[in-house]
Formats: sequence, C-alpha cells, structure tokens
Amino acid sequence: MGEIENGIFKLTLPFGNVEVRITASEGGKEATLSFTLPVNVTLTQIYQGYAQVNKQRAIEYGRLIYNLYWNPSTQLSKLTPSGGTPYLWPYTEQVAMCNGILKILDPIEDAEDFSFFRDYLMGTIEGLRYYRVAQSSKPYTDTAFGVLSENMDSYAMYNSSRNSYAKDSAGSNKSGIYFDDNIWVAKEMYYAYKNLGDRKYLNECINILNWIIGEGYETAVSAQGAFTNVPMNGIYWLWGVKDIHNDNSTNDSQTASLNACSSAPTAMMLLKVAKDLDNSNPQEAEMKSRFNDIANKITNFMTRVLRTQEGLYKDKVFVRENSEGKLYLGLVDEQVLPYNTGCMMQATSELYELLEIEMILNLNKATAAASDAYFANRLVVEGEYSYNKNSWFTSFLIEGFMSLDKYDENAVIYIDHMRSSLDYAWRNNKASNGLVCPAWIVGWSAYPDNSPNSEGNGRQLLLQSANAHCYANIARYYFAKAN
Repeated sequence: MGEIENGIFKLTLPFGNVEVRITASEGGKEATLSFTLPVNVTLTQIYQGYAQVNKQRAIEYGRLIYNLYWNPSTQLSKLTPSGGTPYLWPYTEQVAMCNGILKILDPIEDAEDFSFFRDYLMGTIEGLRYYRVAQSSKPYTDTAFGVLSENMDSYAMYNSSRNSYAKDSAGSNKSGIYFDDNIWVAKEMYYAYKNLGDRKYLNECINILNWIIGEGYETAVSAQGAFTNVPMNGIYWLWGVKDIHNDNSTNDSQTASLNACSSAPTAMMLLKVAKDLDNSNPQEAEMKSRFNDIANKITNFMTRVLRTQEGLYKDKVFVRENSEGKLYLGLVDEQVLPYNTGCMMQATSELYELLEIEMILNLNKATAAASDAYFANRLVVEGEYSYNKNSWFTSFLIEGFMSLDKYDENAVIYIDHMRSSLDYAWRNNKASNGLVCPAWIVGWSAYPDNSPNSEGNGRQLLLQSANAHCYANIARYYFAKAN
C-alpha cells in the first residue's frame, strides 16, 4: 500500500511494467481505472540520486557551519553559534567534516566548492595548533618524519584545552591530555594528507601515533582474575591516570583503564597509515611492520576482552595492580556505544584486507548485523530507524558499514536505514537557522539544554559538524555504488 505525506501519494513499485488499478466509489457506485505503468528507474539511477542530493546537502551544511561557527581571521571556532569555546574533541570533528566533504568533490568539476573547503580545511588544521603541546626540542610547523624510538622528537601531542593566544603552546599537564582526543587528530591529519597530498600532514599523523603507542600502549600480561595470562594490548584513555590503580574506583578519570574509544581507532589508523608507508624505504618498512603488528594485537585484545557475544564492543576495562605490583585486568564497563563498535568495524575490515583470514570477516559481519539491530529504535516513527541522539557517535557506524560493503551484501541495507534517517531529519527536524537536530528522528525535544557553553546543547560544534559529515559520507557511499 502507498501512503500520503504532505499531500503527496507515495507508492513503492518494482522494476519493469506494472499494471495499476485505481478504484473509486461514490453513492454505491464504483469505477475502476486500469493502465500499465513502465517503471524504468534503475538502481544506478537511484544511487546517483541519493548521492547528488546528499552531496548538495553536505556542501550547504558545511558552508552553514563555516558561517555560524568559524572565524577565518583567528582560525578559532565557537562551541555553539551563540558562543563558548570548544575542547579539542568537538573542534576536531569540524576538521573531519571538511575532510569528508572534500572526498566527494572534484577539483575541476566542483572547483568553487573544492577551493572553499580546501581553504577551510587548511584553516582548521592551523587552528588545531592552538591545542598542540609545546615541545622545546623542535618546532612543529613542519614536522619531520617520525623515528621508531620513543625520542620526544618523534612525538606530537594535543591538549584537550586550547591556548587561544598562541599556537603550539598548550599546556603539557598530563591530566588534560587524552589518547582518544589525539587519535582523532591523527585521523584528520591522515585524511588531510589524502585530500591535499602534502606529506607534512602524514608526518604529523605518524608523530601522534608514535606518541600514542609510545606512551599509551600497554603490553603487560594480566596477572590474575578472569583474564589471567591475557596480554593487555590496549590503549589507555587519560595520560594522567595511566599509572594510577585505584582498585575501588570505576571512574576512568581517576584510575587506569584501557578504553575502546582509544584502542579501536588507534588500531584503525595504524592499519590505514601502514598502507601508505613505503616498503622500499628501510625506516618506513620497519614502521609499517610495527604498526601492523600492534594493530593486530589491539584488535585481538578488543575481540577477546571487550566484544559481546552478539558482536558489539564494551566501553573499557580497568587496569588494577595486585599486592606484588603486577598489573591485571579488572572490572569491565559493559556499556556499548556506537562509535566504539563503528571504529572496530573499520579496524577489522582493514585487518581482514591485510591478513585475508575468513574468521575475521565473519566476526565483522556479525558485528555489522548486531549494530543495525541494536543501535536503532524502530518504535519512534514507523518505518524509520532512530539512532543515538549523538550524531558523532552514530557517524562511525556509517563508516563501519561502508568499510564492509564490498564483503557484506547486507551493508547496503544497513546504510539505507541511515540514509532514510538522515533524510527524515533534513525534512522534519531542521531549525530556522538551518541546523539539523542531531537526534535525527526524535527531534529537538532531545536537547533541552540551550546554554552556549554547554556540550549538551544540540547546536554544539561536535554534533553539527558530524551531521554535515554524515551527509557527505552517505553521498560518498552512493557515488561509489553507482559507479
């Protein structure tokens, strides 16, 4: 049956010639109109349509973010259109949005838009330098290629808070430096390199990765408990507490923990970067081998310790210390969040391409199916999948499904659920200033906090940049399907 929406009768028809019969009745009399309707639209045309619509939405949205949040003269952003200062995490998603939009633009055919978002991307990367920790050993304007040792010259790191008055001078207090924040920066440096071709961005990415695996990677073997003799092979969350073992705490701001949000994306980025390293260069070949090895160990750890029976990924495991001074894996935080699982889907897809082990692919397919079933509520609006109100969390599921598309015939179904949800949000949950609610189906009632300085505000930079990024990802996916 069809449905009427906003005065338009919508009917889904199969391909080919379809006989249509319309019966009307009045005063006890009936009349039937019959005709044959050719339905000649192909899947390729449908995919092209999806791609073009979402491309235009992404461009429009990205320009709106620029106008509402970005100051090109200072290269700083507001947290919300009304004000506030973003921490590193929200700021970084603005960089990700620019990278995501550039991926769907052609430098010649889309010259004006490409130039705009190229300049916007380069500006946001310069703005990242307000968050970058000062190093006395050398400047970081153009970083050199990272070395394998844990020498500080091979490191780059970013503070959660910025110093708005000077670049490369953010504080180095360990309590404000997070490994997960830094992997998001590394990720965008990598994609800036892929989009712009400038090797300095890849070098910076590698230097951040060197710091993360040099300072945040735990390799101890669990000494006791449920995970006795299990190699930890995970990434700590907060630098300042990685050596604090408060056995009575379940707060990862106060005690050491190996988190999915730092471990999974690190594995993902190690594998991506390794593919761009040159085997003919001895230094790069050694780093390539090291990155692949560590990524493999991290994904194995995540699968063994944090993977649920269904295939989702739990948030973290606390690292305790026994009376003999040996570390062991303690309590597991059971909550599952979409971005942790989405990053693991991407990491596992990369690992499968590297190792070609069928079990890895099968585990990943199970994760994708579980994600589609678990992270969306079917009861909010009939026929729609209502995802987590945090659009940044959900954005990683889209990329996770995209990474599986060439291996999993169901990925196109999962992504279509998200496409439909984003389409619904654009048509039904857009504010007067053009911003779309991050709770795509539920709408703005999910965000009662309107404080300009609050990360709980639905208009904050992280969530709004993620919205635009999602439209770009959907466009990129359907362009690939149509070609």
